[in-house]
Amino acid sequence: MKKLYSPTNESELMVIKSLLEAEEIPYYVQNDEFGSLYSGIFLTNFNAKTIMVPDEFYETAKDLISNFENEP
Repeated sequence: MKKLYSPTNESELMVIKSLLEAEEIPYYVQNDEFGSLYSGIFLTNFNAKTIMVPDEFYETAKDLISNFENEP
């Protein structure tokens, strides 16, 4: 699995999950449930959510997110 993206908020995470599901790209969100806990200071490895995809889907998923970010 490769790190694809770290969304800045829950809304962005939901949109990206929907995009990946629509294209049938498997993914895993590291800290998906636990990362919602704001237990003091923000530590990337502790409470940041990170979208991971299998290596063979990485380029396709990366292009998908890039196209989404560049839409007007």
